[in-house]
Amino acid sequence: MPAPAARAVSCLLAAVTVTLAGCVTGQRPTLSEAPAMTGDAAADGVLHRLDRAAEATFTADYAIVTTRGGVTTAASVAQRGAAARLATIGSVRYVATSDGSSTCVVDGECEDGLDAARVSDLQVTPEFEATSPAARLRTDVGRATGPTVASTATIAGQEAACVTVPLVPTGTTTCALDSGPLARLVAADVMIELISYSGDIDESSFEQATG
Repeated sequence: MPAPAARAVSCLLAAVTVTLAGCVTGQRPTLSEAPAMTGDAAADGVLHRLDRAAEATFTADYAIVTTRGGVTTAASVAQRGAAARLATIGSVRYVATSDGSSTCVVDGECEDGLDAARVSDLQVTPEFEATSPAARLRTDVGRATGPTVASTATIAGQEAACVTVPLVPTGTTTCALDSGPLARLVAADVMIELISYSGDIDESSFEQATG
């Protein structure tokens, strides 16, 4: 190989080596922290709401109806932004604060961590008002048998954006408030309906439950 060409190749290899070394030893690139969207406009409109629920301050009451057996369970969520969250599902209470998390029996004993098995028979998780329906919706869009349908609804006096995903044997409908929390979920195994909503929390009861 002629000397000029050899020098050019040598320089190129040196540049590539420096670049790779910089990638290995320098600051590692990070993926965006924004949750992934589905690419479906109707579904993503609802997902954008559910994904921002974690930052909202609110109190919400729900009715959870387990399709098999038709069991209705009262549930509620009180949340102070990302700082603290209290979810009660039937007789089980989930508490999460900057100090840690616990699972309690209402007016009873508590244990460390969030024990989702306590409510699994109701076909919900402790995060039934945001994280869980968002995960379900992302999965459902990937399994859809046809185009999704966007709609709006007034639920518990609140405006909500909804999407219906066609599935076999039946579709699912998911609605979320503009502030983020779930307003309605109609699926084959469970139905969740918002009963009341406030952009505030009762500090006294919240502090008592988390303190």
